[in-house]
Amino acid sequence: MSTISIRKYAPKKYLAENGALAGLLLLALVIAGVVIVVVGSNPFEAYWALLRGMFGSADRINASLGRSTPFIGAALAVAFAFRAGLFNIGAEGQLLVGATAAAWVGTFSVLADVPGPIAIPLIILAGRVRGPGRPA
Repeated sequence: MSTISIRKYAPKKYLAENGALAGLLLLALVIAGVVIVVVGSNPFEAYWALLRGMFGSADRINASLGRSTPFIGAALAVAFAFRAGLFNIGAEGQLLVGATAAAWVGTFSVLADVPGPIAIPLIILAGRVRGPGRPA
């Protein structure tokens, strides 16, 4: 039976790490704001439009989650590989190439007459072969 060290999750370390992340996020917002001012726009209006576009209504939240979920999955896959001691870069590209291949195969007219339980695995296989299944 393994034990978990409480010291690993000490509040000071947690606050220090998250404080640094919050500081970096604030720095990024300030730098982006300067760039927005340089091009002649109001950064507060730009940030407000960004927030409205992401969270302005239930439909916008749904669209934001729908578009970000595949990339969150790819990020989790890379994080899992790193924890396992493996090195994998290009997960987003693999995801997009695999999705493009699956969409392309899914539009074949030959698959129009194939039953769904057979066509869907063929489309998934095409995405797997062209995406992360493709050897480097």
